[in-house]
Parts: sequence; structure tokens; C-alpha cells
Amino acid sequence: MGKLIDAVLVKGLPPADIKNANKVNLWALLWASTLIATLLMQDAGTFGLMDQVFSITLAIINLLVGVNVVIAYRRMLLDVDEMERAIQYNALALAVAAAFLGYSASAILSNAASVSGLDGSAIIVIMSVAYCCGLVTGRLRMS
Repeated sequence: MGKLIDAVLVKGLPPADIKNANKVNLWALLWASTLIATLLMQDAGTFGLMDQVFSITLAIINLLVGVNVVIAYRRMLLDVDEMERAIQYNALALAVAAAFLGYSASAILSNAASVSGLDGSAIIVIMSVAYCCGLVTGRLRMS
């Protein structure tokens, strides 16, 4: 259980790597918050007559925050050691594979009218969970 907690809490990484990971996490949290806030406001109809203008503005803000997530993640990957970089790449590969498999299975079942198809937020959740699982298992395997 101690190794699992250490893997989740990224114990053993150099302080600079933890700082970079925290920056990525904060940018990702801000990005997810802007996405959720925008979607909730659109569903509630809080924009009124200016719906398109506010939606475009908020989409641009979300896009700019997302670009900062990518930049922070790239910086983190450039600064980490080879082992952590390999763990990150393997986790990314798992996340992409899980999204592809989840979406393709959902599309097949949706076409067969068995279930409704996955929306974008479900795919993001699948990718996020798979990425986190990939990080933890990779760190456990490499420790």
C-alpha cells in the first residue's frame, strides 16, 4: 500500500519535476473548469441575446488555456529524466488506446441502437482515468 501511495503522490521525483507536474495539473484543472463552466452556462441559457458572442469568447478562452496545458506538459516532458518520460509516454499511449477502443465500441453499439453514443465529455473522462492509471502502474513497475 505504501508503494501505491508513493506512486500516486509522485514521491521520489526531483522537486523540479514535481513543480512542473503541479503546473501541468493546475493548468489542466483550469482548462477543465473553463470547459465545465461554459457548458453549464450554455445549458442554463445565461447568455441570453449575446449567446453566440459569449460562446465564441469562452471557446477562445478555453482554447488558450488548453494551449497553456500543452505548453506546460511539453516543458515537463523536456525536463524529466528518461524513466519518467517513458512512464508519461506509456500513460499517454494507454489513454489514447482507451479512448479509441471506448469510442469504437460505443459507435458500433450506437449504430445497432443498443445504447446511445459517447459524447465528448465521456471520452475525456475515459482518457483521463486511463492516463492516471497508466501513470500509477508505470511508477509502480519502475520503482
